Amino acid sequence: MKKLTPSLQRIVRGEEVQSPTAPPTATTSDGTTVYLVVLRVKDADAVRQAGIPLNSVQGSMATARLTVEQIRRAAALESVSRIEPSGRAQSM
Repeated sequence: MKKLTPSLQRIVRGEEVQSPTAPPTATTSDGTTVYLVVLRVKDADAVRQAGIPLNSVQGSMATARLTVEQIRRAAALESVSRIEPSGRAQSM
């Protein structure tokens, strides 16, 4: 949990987060809510191999749209040092 910002920690714990501190969300075509996040990674390939879908990777920064469960799994990875909310998300 130390790798997550306070707002993401609350979401992972199942607590409601009020705007303006709420991380941006998007809804996938199947209705799943995902959070637009930036991950600081040591090894993007290791993160992908662990089943975490990354969008773009630039150096040690990667963007992703993750479910709560994927955020939990990413935070547990040694290759991930930080997860924080990103900019605005849009429906997919």
